[in-house]
Parts: sequence; structure tokens; C-alpha cells
Amino acid sequence: MQSRVYEACSQANHQALLFRTDARLALRCAHHLQREGRFVEPLPRQFAIAAYWRDLSDDARLRVILRSTAAAHPNRALCSVSAAFWLGFTSTLHYHSHVHMASARRGGYAPRHVKLHTLAGDSAQADGNASGGTGDGISGGAGDGASTGTGISAGTGTGAAKTMSIEGSFVFRGVRVVCVEQVLLDCARDAPFPEAMSIWDAALRLGATDKRRIAAYCDAHRLASGIRAARMLLRFSTPLAENGGESRARATMLMLGFAEPQVQVSFRSPATRGEIRPDFVWRINSCRTIAGEFDGMCKYTDESMRGGRSIEGVIRDEKDRETALNSLGMTVVRFNAQDVRDMYALEHKLDSVGVPRVYGKELTLRNQMRACHGRLESGTPLYRLGVERGSERGAR
Repeated sequence: MQSRVYEACSQANHQALLFRTDARLALRCAHHLQREGRFVEPLPRQFAIAAYWRDLSDDARLRVILRSTAAAHPNRALCSVSAAFWLGFTSTLHYHSHVHMASARRGGYAPRHVKLHTLAGDSAQADGNASGGTGDGISGGAGDGASTGTGISAGTGTGAAKTMSIEGSFVFRGVRVVCVEQVLLDCARDAPFPEAMSIWDAALRLGATDKRRIAAYCDAHRLASGIRAARMLLRFSTPLAENGGESRARATMLMLGFAEPQVQVSFRSPATRGEIRPDFVWRINSCRTIAGEFDGMCKYTDESMRGGRSIEGVIRDEKDRETALNSLGMTVVRFNAQDVRDMYALEHKLDSVGVPRVYGKELTLRNQMRACHGRLESGTPLYRLGVERGSERGAR
């Protein structure tokens, strides 16, 4: 029996799913393999081979958990930050203490790791869970839909559950998610303002939606929770932000009451005549310009952003670019992710070079941004559950 359970778990893991069982005998075998250190249990009654789980990166573990949860609940769809992560709008991991799922019907069972949201559907029907498995409880997990989306805007998919009635939902890479505009509205409500800004910017940058469609969706859901934050994000989000770090930095500047910067403005280097683009630009008057440079680690560690250059080459190019900006008469202020998290360190740096501030009604709006803390609950990130559950069971 143990060999059959191990083989079923291996097959499920090969499909990027956790092995799931409710059968008593199969569950007993799986827990025995866990005590031996061969299995881990990231979610209750859902298992992975320990070596397979150890070799996965943190974001790969989270993707497996999202896919497995979606497969176990085919009448629901990923939403909020879970959908944003699955669609590639964010790579932030520490906000994922739950899997956020939408249902077309209020109520219904949800395991402890699932945060259930209710969305209006076009023809709400029964909302159940996939039992999956064979008579002896050994299976590779529930199916994850008949069609796999090839793009974020692929349209409505045809999932495994015929009772799915969440309007606008679609299948992306084998998992059903709510429509992109609903994802953004969810994140405006749930996530802190800087993180929500990075998600909105990414959705626009990837072409998953546009501001016209978002505005129409907000108008149609003007009484929804989080709509005020969504309208602020609609005004200030941009597809020009190159990464999430820049988006969070810009959101923090806005929250602190500084004037909105221009993003990715092009200039000509006096020395090479090549194009240079500072991350942020403030034009004070006809004879003074301030350039803001965000020193995120991704430009040094992400090979796709280095463009084949070494880390030393990236650092050298950054210094050359700052020299070129200075030669154009610009004041350059540099800051990093730690400054953005500290918030007041960023405020001191921007004040020290004279970045202009806003006043009156605009300042009142910015103060409202600072009140948008989101309502995500803190807890153990999902990608750490397998190891922690294993260590706890081993201790007992």
C-alpha cells in the first residue's frame, strides 16, 4: 500500500500538484511516510515527496499550493493577491498566508488555509468541492480544468466544473481566476497601497487590461469595498513602471505628499549621444530638474534585466548614467528598497534635494492613501507550511 501511495504522490507532484486523499488507509500510509521523512504535508491531507518539495523555490512551492487548492475547489476561482501572483502581477511572497478564492454563492465549506470571498455570478448554482480519488483513496489530485489559458486576456475558459458561475472568470495556465479587473479591485481593498500600486502597474504593463476597462468596471461596482482606493490607483497607476520596486517607491512618494514624478523620461547623454532614462523626474522650473534613481536589487540579480551584462557592468553603467545626468544639470537623488520601507528615510532624501510637495485638496487625497493599509491577515506564509508541519509532526 505504501508503494502505491508513494507512486500516486510522485505522479501528482509531476503535475505540480499535491497528493490529496481522504481515505483512512491511504492517509495512514502517507503520515507514516511523513514520519519517516519521505513525505511532507504542506496542506492538511495533501502531501509532497520531501525531496521534491525541498528542491522547489519558495515561489514554485506557492504555485503548487495555489494549483492544488484550485483543483480541489473547481467551483471557485482564485482572486485577490492569490490571483495576482498566479497571473504574474506580483512576486511578493509574504502576503500569502491564505489562498484567496471567490465563490458565486455565499457560505460553503472552506479549509483554514482558504479565505473565501463572495462575488455576484450570472447564474449562481451549487458551490461544492471536488472529492476526487478512487475507491481506495489513492489519486493524483482533482482535475484542474479542460483548457489551459495561453494569455492573461484569453477570455473565459471551460473549467472542469459545469456549475461555475462567476461572471468573467477564465482559465489561465490550468487554474481558474476571476477577471483581471476584479483582481485589481480585490488588491486595492486587501493589499497595502504600495503593494497594490505594484500590482496595478504590472497588470497595465503586461497588457492584461487598460484604464478604460478598469474605469468601466469601477463604475459598475461603485459600492464595492475598496472602491475609493481603486479610484486612487486608477489615477496614478502607469504601465511605464519597469518593476514592482519602482511602483512601490512611487506609491510611497505619493503617500508622503510629494509631487507625482514623471516616469521613464528619455534624455540624450552629452558624451555618447545615447538614450538615458532616469526612473523618476521632477521638473521644478525651466532651469532645474531632479532625477530620482531607485537602486533595486533586481537590476543586479535578475539576468533578464541585466541584458547579458555582468553585475560589475551594471554598476559601471549606473555610475556612467548618473554622470551623464549631472552633466545635463540635473540633481540626482538615489534611494533603495530599505529607504522605501523605512518611508521617512525616503522623505528625508527627497526633501534634502527639494522635491516639491502638494497642498490643499491634493494633500488630503494623499493622506487618504496612507490610510489604505489593506486587510490582509498576517500569518505563516503558505510556502513554509510543508517544512513546519513536518518538523512539528516529527517532534511529536
